[in-house]
Amino acid sequence: MRTFLSSLFIGLNLLCLSFSAFTQKPLTAEDLLPYTTHFDLKENLSLEGEVVDILEKEIQAHQFVGLAELHRSKNLSLFTVAFLKLLHKHEFDYFAMELGPISAQFLQKYAENPDQVGERIKQINRSYGSKTFDIAPFVFADRKEDALFMEEAARLDFEFWGLDQEFFDSFELHLDSIYATADKKGGEIESLYKECKSNIRKWRRKELWKGNFAYTCKLLEDESLNDFFSSFKGNLIAEPHIDAVKSSLRIYCKNEQGKGSNQERAYYMQSNFEQRYKQAQKEKEQPRVFIKMGSVHLSKGTSIFGVDDMGKFLEEKAALEKTAYLNIRHLRRFRNGKDLIGKKGWEEVGLLMKLGKKDRWTLTDLRPMRKALQRGEIQVDKHISYELMNFDFLLIPPNDKKSKPNF
Repeated sequence: MRTFLSSLFIGLNLLCLSFSAFTQKPLTAEDLLPYTTHFDLKENLSLEGEVVDILEKEIQAHQFVGLAELHRSKNLSLFTVAFLKLLHKHEFDYFAMELGPISAQFLQKYAENPDQVGERIKQINRSYGSKTFDIAPFVFADRKEDALFMEEAARLDFEFWGLDQEFFDSFELHLDSIYATADKKGGEIESLYKECKSNIRKWRRKELWKGNFAYTCKLLEDESLNDFFSSFKGNLIAEPHIDAVKSSLRIYCKNEQGKGSNQERAYYMQSNFEQRYKQAQKEKEQPRVFIKMGSVHLSKGTSIFGVDDMGKFLEEKAALEKTAYLNIRHLRRFRNGKDLIGKKGWEEVGLLMKLGKKDRWTLTDLRPMRKALQRGEIQVDKHISYELMNFDFLLIPPNDKKSKPNF
């Protein structure tokens, strides 16, 4: 009897699975249209109409909001200006970015004069960056269009949080800033400073012409740099600055050696977030934070690189706080007038890109299709499944361009 019942149970399960597979509908772009809104960005970089109602409802319901970007998008920087206005309206006071904690402190200082933030960044770019190689110290906040959202954030009195390692191209800037805190200049400390500055410039230039960034291990092991850092023992301003530089060099060096540092980098970002969050809690029990980073960092589960990154961390932290984390996945369809669907590198998300328009913004709520996928009602490949399970909204700009260097 048991054998018969077991066989019957297995048979019914197989029948249900077969029926489910048979009734699954392949997902199409048309299925997402009922959850899609097209909108325009006004000339004064603000939003109006239905999209405002949608975004404000979501902003109010979430403690952490992430904008999961494709880097160097001119249009996304313009959208960020408008988005910051909505966030500020609903008590978001903190703006976390994919740059180093010390770099964020520099930007915070510049924010004391909001209208001059872009000009100050330009001065830093000219002093320490390279227009030839299109790089500068404040990565992902160093473009002309980036200056617009940085200035808006300053006007709205956002506090900047730098979560990431200090950027490859910022070490000379950090060296100068640390030296400026020295109680006594000249003598041995000045000799060490000049030697380190010369080495950084020489090694950086050599690596740039070779097309890579492999000089961080040299810096980490450089005797003159370590002696220079040791000269600041007991300097309460310089010591945390030096710690941030050393942490950044270790992460870069590990990657340079081919050991892989993605998870270590993610843990570093999470640690920096926690430090700033605890400080913010002195003002408010549940501070609301806007996070703007590369899309790979903000997925709700383990990233495509197998890393437990910031997005997963924020999802879990929100659960502990009994609040919620919302993320918006930025994609593009048109760039410089060309449709990218089917082009190399974009094949895996072509279905989602179809929603984009050349002349209007597109916002799509992915969560209804996530639920349909979980119920076994739709059929998708592993790439679209990843997008649906890891991102809440999809944001596609109209015809996009690469943001311009702020030199």
